[in-house]
Amino acid sequence: MDKKKLDGFKKRLETRQQELRRMVSRTQQDGRAADEDVAQDIADKAASSYNKEFLFHQSNADRQLLQTLERYGVKAVDTTDGKLDPNLHQAIAEVPGNGKPPGSIVDVVQAGFTIGDRLLRPAMVTVAKKDMPAQPAGVDTKA
Repeated sequence: MDKKKLDGFKKRLETRQQELRRMVSRTQQDGRAADEDVAQDIADKAASSYNKEFLFHQSNADRQLLQTLERYGVKAVDTTDGKLDPNLHQAIAEVPGNGKPPGSIVDVVQAGFTIGDRLLRPAMVTVAKKDMPAQPAGVDTKA
């Protein structure tokens, strides 16, 4: 992303924030109802369009960073096959599998990266735990 565009966006956001603060203070000085919730609602509504723009630019920056890393041989660890590889993945929790086989990847919490054949950071994943069968009725488990 172009630094000039990012600086321009930041400047517009700061200007808008100053305008909102002036509006709120004028409202308070004029004796109108300037309750904190109303002021916060005004700020939230005005900032929501800027937040969308910011998120758009943030996702573009993330995409460009990943493309640059790939040009230098840094690749994300593949988790699409769903199989846990302890050489590439770090299991951080066991969760209900919801139909997935025990030990398979359910969710990726943090992406991992390799450079060539070397692991830079393992992918942190949650794995499916073995479903425990329901206890049949009338079985004494306290004995």
